[in-house]
Amino acid sequence: MMTVLATCLPLATAVASEWSGEFALPKVAANSVCAGGVPNNMAVLSSGRTYIVFKETTNSVSRFKFTWTDDHGTNWAAPLPFNPQPAAPPSGLPSIVADPNNRLHCSWASGTSIHYAGLDSASHTFSGYTQITNSGKNIAFQQITADRSNRLHVIWHTGNPESASDTAEVWYAQRPAGATNFNAPVMLSQNDGFHSAFPSADFTGASGQVLAVAWRDTTASPYFAGADWNIKFCSSTNGGATWNAEQTLASGSGRQFDPLLIVDRHDRIHVAYHAYPGLPLAPNSNSISLAYSTNAGVNWQNAYGSNGFARISPVGENHALCKAAYDYAHDIVWYFWKKRVGSAEDLVGVGVFRRGEAVSAIENLTDLAGGAAAFHNFAVGPDGRLRAHYNRSTVTPTNPFDQATIFYRERELPPALPPTLRFVGASNDSATIAWDSEFSVRYTVQTSTNLTDWATDPASHVGTGGTLTLTATNPAAIEARFFRLEAAR
Repeated sequence: MMTVLATCLPLATAVASEWSGEFALPKVAANSVCAGGVPNNMAVLSSGRTYIVFKETTNSVSRFKFTWTDDHGTNWAAPLPFNPQPAAPPSGLPSIVADPNNRLHCSWASGTSIHYAGLDSASHTFSGYTQITNSGKNIAFQQITADRSNRLHVIWHTGNPESASDTAEVWYAQRPAGATNFNAPVMLSQNDGFHSAFPSADFTGASGQVLAVAWRDTTASPYFAGADWNIKFCSSTNGGATWNAEQTLASGSGRQFDPLLIVDRHDRIHVAYHAYPGLPLAPNSNSISLAYSTNAGVNWQNAYGSNGFARISPVGENHALCKAAYDYAHDIVWYFWKKRVGSAEDLVGVGVFRRGEAVSAIENLTDLAGGAAAFHNFAVGPDGRLRAHYNRSTVTPTNPFDQATIFYRERELPPALPPTLRFVGASNDSATIAWDSEFSVRYTVQTSTNLTDWATDPASHVGTGGTLTLTATNPAAIEARFFRLEAAR
C-alpha cells in the first residue's frame, strides 16, 4: 500500500510567518533540565488556556510538573507538582487531554500499572483517581484521548520492544460516557511473539462509532537490533465494544515506524508514519508518508488521487519522527516532524485539509541554524491556533543544559483554500456549479452579465459540500452569465 510521488512538496527554509515567536517555559533553577516526551502532554481549553505536563530534573532529582498559559505563551504559571493522591507516582511522562466540556483528564504509568485522574482547571486539584490495570509487565508508553461523546480512551504497550524476550503488546481501555471506572483492558495486538509497540490514536474529533489504533510491529522473533518493523492497525465500528482483525497498513524493505492516527469529525481515519531504509542504511533516505480511509480502514487513499500511502517528504532528505494534532472546529489535520541535515534537526510539517484530500506545502516550525529539536508535541484549541512545544539545542549540544529548556509557540489559523471547481453544467435557463469545499468555510457566489457589475447570490454555502444552481433572470432572453466564487473562514 505504498505510492511514491514523482513530485514532492516544496520545503521552506525559514520559520513560516504564521508562527509566533518562541517563549520559554519556567523552571526552578537555571541548571534544571526540563523536557517533554513521546505521549501527548499538552491540552487546550475553549478559553485558549494551554496546559503542558513535563519533567524537570534539578541536581539529579526528577519531578513531573504541569504549568499553563492564558496569553498564548507570553506568561506561564509557576509549575505545580503532578502528584495525584493516593496514586502511585508516575514512572514516565503523564499524558493529558481536554474533553469537549473543558474537563482535563490525565493518565500515567507507574512501573507495571496504568492510572487515571481528572485535573480541575480552577483549583488545580486532582480527583476521580482510578487504577486502570496492573499488567505485571513494565509499561514504558501510554497515552490518553477523549472523544466528542465524552468517552475516555487509554492506550499503552507492555513489555520492552528492544528486548529479545520481553515481548511488547498493545492494549486499550475505555471509560464510557457517564462512567467512573474503565472497562477491562483489551489486547489489540496478536500476542504472537512479535513486538507491538507505541500505539497511536487521537479521538478528539470522533463522535460516532468509528475508532482505530495503529502501532509498529516487528517482523523478527526473537527481536534483534536493526530488525524490520511494519505498521499494524485495528479498527472498531461499534465504539470500541469489539475490534476488527488486525491489518498491516505498511510493510516492505524499509522499516516503517511509529504511526500517528487521527479519527476526524467525519469518521475518516488519517495515518502518517516515517520509514527508515533497510540495512545497510542509505544516507538521506528517511521519509514521511500519509493516507486516509473513508470506511474504517478497509481501503486507503491519499490526497493525490491514488490508493494507499503517499510519500510527502522530498527524496534525498531525512524526515522522521512525526507528531500530529487535530483541529476539530475547522477540520484540519496537522503533521509535524524532524528534518535532519547531518546532526542538525529542524521541525517541519503540513496541514491536511478537505477531509484528507488536500495537503499544504511543507513549512518550517523552527530554523535552528545547525541546532537540534527534540520532544515535540502539538495541540489545537477551538480558536484554530496550533500550539507547539519542543526542546532545542544550539549548534552543538556539548553543554548538558543546552537542550534543557522547553520552548513554546503558536500558529495562526490558515486561510480557507481557494475553491476548486469540479463540475459546471448548464441548461437553457440555469447553470449548476460544484466545488471542493472545507468544513467551517463560507463560500460566496457572485454572478455578472458584463464582468463589471457583480451580484452576490443569496444561497452562499457553509460546510462540507458546495453545489449551487443559478437560474436566469429572464429565461426568454439570450444572455451570458459569469460567476466567481470566494472562500473565507
